[in-house]
Amino acid sequence: MPRTAQPEPGKYARAVAAEIKSEIGRRSISRRELARRAGLSEPYLRDRLNDQYALTINDVAAICEVLDLDPSWLLQKAELWLSATPGQRRSHEELVAELREREFHEAGSNVTAFPDVGGSKDADDLQRAALDDVAASTDKSSVDPDR
Repeated sequence: MPRTAQPEPGKYARAVAAEIKSEIGRRSISRRELARRAGLSEPYLRDRLNDQYALTINDVAAICEVLDLDPSWLLQKAELWLSATPGQRRSHEELVAELREREFHEAGSNVTAFPDVGGSKDADDLQRAALDDVAASTDKSSVDPDR
């Protein structure tokens, strides 16, 4: 059966691929190893990370599982990056800080401060600590058990 032509990835798909490449670099995992652990072929992953084709939701979910990321966190980072004009694009740490700030405000008055995570934690540890703090402070009946 012939392959149908796929549209070029849009700016959002390219931003998600860029965030995944950034996470690959931060975690020092090879693309080959990521592809293997996510159940993707290396050429398939390469073509998607190089913006030849768009990643699917299933691809993003599998990649996030390997990288121990929440897919919504990855998508939010891509969205924040896109919302800034090129001269105002921010670093990973600045994006993490903005997402933490949003989560803090969305949690309402149940959260009084972010946890003290110390200076030796990396951005991913900060993210997990902030999300754990928000989850622990919210009404348990409103927390999705599948998350």
